Amino acid sequence: MKLNKSNLPFIPTVFNIEDEVNYLSRKQQIKKSAYKLQDQYLYYKSKNEKIVWISNENAIIELISDSELSRGVRLTNCFDKDEFFGNANNWYKL
Repeated sequence: MKLNKSNLPFIPTVFNIEDEVNYLSRKQQIKKSAYKLQDQYLYYKSKNEKIVWISNENAIIELISDSELSRGVRLTNCFDKDEFFGNANNWYKL
């Protein structure tokens, strides 16, 4: 899924869930970030405090497993995907 670095299309208020998750960077390194979900928008703050977001509307949502990172969630929209690992069952339900 395409990660957007433009302004958020909503005002951050009450989150459905907020949690520290692990993900694999483009260089296949394990990174941590605090992901937040508000309605259909999943977002986090980058190192330079810029908000990076995606909309999970119309996405395929799957539970996945990784031998090193445990259980996770994959969001797929067309040919783009985003995978993160942490409290997967709670993320999947929402």
